[in-house]
Order: sequence, then structure tokens, then C-alpha cells
Amino acid sequence: MANANQPDVQQAANGDTLPTEARLHAIERQVAEQSERLAAAGSPERPLNQGNLSDEVARLRDVSSVTTQRSLVDRIGDVDDDLRATTIRFQRARQTQHEETDRRLRRHA
Repeated sequence: MANANQPDVQQAANGDTLPTEARLHAIERQVAEQSERLAAAGSPERPLNQGNLSDEVARLRDVSSVTTQRSLVDRIGDVDDDLRATTIRFQRARQTQHEETDRRLRRHA
């Protein structure tokens, strides 16, 4: 089961969840395979545009960054909610203890 707060996991447009590094490695593998095929075929052309590859890498990093920020904001919100709930429980417990102490003192006075 994947952790929703992992910074290196992203939701792809087609719904697949892949680590960013895995997607980068897949792209690099595709580039290497295509280059090998072109070299083996003796093709002088190189149809792969390196700019597109750089754009894809930049896009994946941006998506990863946004996903990381979203995860951090969600986690900070959860921690803030937990802190508020704990503070309220502590204040209620303290007030109850104070009231019980007052009642005991009044009985003994």
C-alpha cells in the first residue's frame, strides 16, 4: 500500500501512480532504445528532440513538486487539527480537575 504522503509519488493524468524517478528512468530507457535502433539501422537522423525530453523531465519535476507541496499542506492541516483537538481536551480536563478540587476544598472547609 502506497503512503499518500510520499513526496516522490505522483498521480499521472491517466490515473496511474508511478514514482517520478521510475518515470524518468522509463523515458531514459526509451531514449536509449531508440538511439540503439537508429544506430543499428545506420540512420544518420536523430528524430528524438532533446528539448522535448528536457521538457518532460521538467514537467515531471514540477508535478512532483506540486504533489509534494500538496502532501505537506495536507499533513500540516492534519497536525494542526490534532493540536487543536488535544488543546481542547487538555483545557477541559484541567477545568474539570479545577472544579473537583474546588468542591473538595469547600467540603473540607
